[in-house]
Amino acid sequence: MAVPDRVKPHRKRRHGGSRMACLAGLALMLAALAAGFLSRLYLSLDVFSNFTPQLAVAAGAFLIAYFLPGMRLTFATILILAGIAGIGAFARHESSRIAALPAYAAEAGESPLRLMSFNIHVSNTSPQAVVEEVERQDPDVVALIEITPENQTVADRLAARYPHRAECIADANCHLLLLSKVPISASDMRGNWQGPSYIRARLGGAFDGLTIIAVHTDRPPQYRVQNQQFEALVALIHEVEGHKVVMGDFNSTAFSRLNRQFTASSGLNRITWLPSWPALFALPQLGIDHIFLSPALRVLKEPVIGESAGSDHYPVIATVGVPH
Repeated sequence: MAVPDRVKPHRKRRHGGSRMACLAGLALMLAALAAGFLSRLYLSLDVFSNFTPQLAVAAGAFLIAYFLPGMRLTFATILILAGIAGIGAFARHESSRIAALPAYAAEAGESPLRLMSFNIHVSNTSPQAVVEEVERQDPDVVALIEITPENQTVADRLAARYPHRAECIADANCHLLLLSKVPISASDMRGNWQGPSYIRARLGGAFDGLTIIAVHTDRPPQYRVQNQQFEALVALIHEVEGHKVVMGDFNSTAFSRLNRQFTASSGLNRITWLPSWPALFALPQLGIDHIFLSPALRVLKEPVIGESAGSDHYPVIATVGVPH
């Protein structure tokens, strides 16, 4: 049956409208990507930098949908959701692949040290799950973030495995715990200052001269506060002599201006890149938990993410070689 001529213009307008909507969506995503690059001029635009992969996925989806014959917005939505799910699925798959690989052997004059940083979430109601995840990963040194008097049973249950510790659990501005199998020769911590909350611990024994700094920075949209904290942390790092490891929740991804600026100013190497947050639907999107190393330290086992154990973060774990 022939379609009346008077219907055809309506159908053409509808299809033309979806094509224009795809162009508008593409333009919006490209503008957001450009805004991220302009964060050096206006710091608040750094929010867009953190979402660079997701914005790129959405831009690609709108571009592909534009050339489709119909149902463009539906396909664009499906492609965006599939792409975002793919980011999280890739993070989990790549982590599993790396975890199955053997670690590089430590060279002469070098000792392996397994590290773990885990924001367990202030309202975590599964302390035993956290304990089991730490035991499963079996790090030599672990930084636990957002640990409070309410969930500090985690520390008590791990005491036998980790006899050395530094903490600021009771400090409402800090809530950090550093557990170590290696002796700690000196430590200090601060929660209320111009920098981020931190624990700084100098190790002894076979790792004498290595300093571990566990940190937790403020979160977006407090970008100017974050910037001040990063600057203060850089100054703190430069005060420390010898080998250094800085790890924790930085609330910024590898794409952000603040993270890149910190890496350059601190003189440290960021070794983490996999998304670690959020744990929702087991599809993490943003890599905001990081491990940084001073140049003389070598990666023996690339970073992976563990299990969330009741947190909204995944822990990050890596093994590094520390020169004697």
